[in-house]
Amino acid sequence: MMMDVKVKKDNSEIITYDQTGIPIYIREAYLSFYPNYRALCHWHKDIEFIYVLEGKMNYYINGKVILLKSGDSVMINSGQLHYGYSASNEECHFYCIILHPSLITMNKTLYKKFVEPVTENRSLDFVFFEKEEKVAAILQQIYEIKLCQSVTYELEIISLFHELWKKIYKISMTKCEDVQQTIDNELQMQRQMV
Repeated sequence: MMMDVKVKKDNSEIITYDQTGIPIYIREAYLSFYPNYRALCHWHKDIEFIYVLEGKMNYYINGKVILLKSGDSVMINSGQLHYGYSASNEECHFYCIILHPSLITMNKTLYKKFVEPVTENRSLDFVFFEKEEKVAAILQQIYEIKLCQSVTYELEIISLFHELWKKIYKISMTKCEDVQQTIDNELQMQRQMV
């Protein structure tokens, strides 16, 4: 089963959500599903979670590379260049969960208070969770709920997204520092180069 990331000219990913009109994408995958054990470098407005079940993978985010091992997870913030890969073609079994920030709330006041401080925080490209059991349990639960697809499964997933978001919001507040416009310019140049 070969998977490939489809991107537009600006390298933004074309995400085929699980259901039209609901920005939720949940997959179980292996690095060997991708050509040369490497996904295409891309970005999107959605929040992406990667949870490694077995093996390990390198994960590139805006020029930084982190090593994800079994039990680790990472949240990639909105608008960040990223991709997973194995330099030595080692297998990695993982979940990829992509959720749009609009699932948190459509209320403009709450969105400005709780969502934008995270998605607009230029010092928060990603959050790495090294064997963080609570985060791993929530990501596992999200995947299992998607498999069962009860009548209310979307609401259950959004509820768990809220749990994750509270944790991410608190982390974001500790990293809420002024970052110069040059970082945004550098990111734009990286997107063009890719």
